[in-house]
Amino acid sequence: MSLARVTHLLSRLSLQVTNLGLLEHIPEQVRPHLQAARVLAEAHDRELRWEVNRLERALRGIETPIVLLKGAAYAMAGLHTAEGRLYGDLDFLVPKEKLRLVEEALKKHGWVVREESEFREQYTRRWLHELPALVHNQRHTQLDVHHNILPHTDHLRVDAGKLLESAVPLRDHPRFSVLAPTDMVLHCAAHMFRSGDFVSGLRNLVDLDDLLRQFGRKGSFWSDLLGRASALGLRLPCYWGLRYTERFLGTPIPHDTKKAIRGWKPFWPPHFAMDWLVERALLPRHIDRTDRTRDLAMLLLSRYPLSLFRRTIVPKLEWLIMRSEPK
Repeated sequence: MSLARVTHLLSRLSLQVTNLGLLEHIPEQVRPHLQAARVLAEAHDRELRWEVNRLERALRGIETPIVLLKGAAYAMAGLHTAEGRLYGDLDFLVPKEKLRLVEEALKKHGWVVREESEFREQYTRRWLHELPALVHNQRHTQLDVHHNILPHTDHLRVDAGKLLESAVPLRDHPRFSVLAPTDMVLHCAAHMFRSGDFVSGLRNLVDLDDLLRQFGRKGSFWSDLLGRASALGLRLPCYWGLRYTERFLGTPIPHDTKKAIRGWKPFWPPHFAMDWLVERALLPRHIDRTDRTRDLAMLLLSRYPLSLFRRTIVPKLEWLIMRSEPK
């Protein structure tokens, strides 16, 4: 139970147990935890929808596309992976040239930047793919305003304009769009295998599995996915995403698709090393003991996708030079 809780999958487990009619067969001392998890997920869903409503109100006067990302997109588009999901913040994508207007409008409606240091704030603005996190001064909810899906520190380059052009408007919320199905899958894979953050790795893999199963029912999806991964330069995270959803969750991937991505296999790291790392990093964190093997795997994965020189040394040098220049 505690392991399901730390992976943020307890409410999802509760929903599946209830839908299968198995709740009455669960031990009595466990049942309240599952029921409470469902109540929490429902509260998260209501809060997310309210924040989307407040976001729409705050940006009403700005002419810009607004593309919801990750959990917000799953919920507002009514996707299966949103069922029983917990939400930490609200992510959305806007054109880079609209960032200033969007930030100013959000600040007028109570969202403020709460970075710990000037360096960290400037690092985020200069090198990452989003603004510093904006936290509401009364509700304490957080917005992550993106202008791309990968940071500038990553050697992979994604044309955000292509993502915006292919975005799908929400029928019941025309002010917002979500990424096209292929792009949504690729973003999920890129977030997992390029961010270097495996703290929520298992939940992210479950999200990816859900998306592939739901979208994969459309006949052209798999060929579209391969073409889109090539067009956006996201072959590598797509390769790892398909490999590990099938390996750990049994995602049904067509034979032709698996055959097509064999040529995407990276030289480094080798499969045996990546398999070892991912398998251990996906293990839930024990709350009562330290798992040094898991910690090592997560540390190495956090270093794998991004250049240490580009991610840390170059920004620091740039900052020091800027600080030393006469005002």
